[in-house]
Amino acid sequence: MRYRNRAPSVTKKCEQKREEKAMAKLLRAVEVAEQLGLTTSTVRQMIYRGELPAIRPTRRAVRVPSEAVDAIVRLGIEGYAATCRRRQEQPITVK
Repeated sequence: MRYRNRAPSVTKKCEQKREEKAMAKLLRAVEVAEQLGLTTSTVRQMIYRGELPAIRPTRRAVRVPSEAVDAIVRLGIEGYAATCRRRQEQPITVK
């Protein structure tokens, strides 16, 4: 019986850890700008144009996945933009 009371708190802690890990992979616009050597307004414009994927956890906050920033660093901005354009040009087939 004593263990039943502890189980919900343990699951809550696990969920909190998962959320923290997920949030650790998301970067703020300021952090992205620092890593890429751009201004924050340029990063926000890239998000608005769809050149950079973003997640909005709240109305005002904008977070960018760290994988996208790593890809930009690896490929350069032009190379990353070219891969995004190629993905958009592929026709979508509905089954």
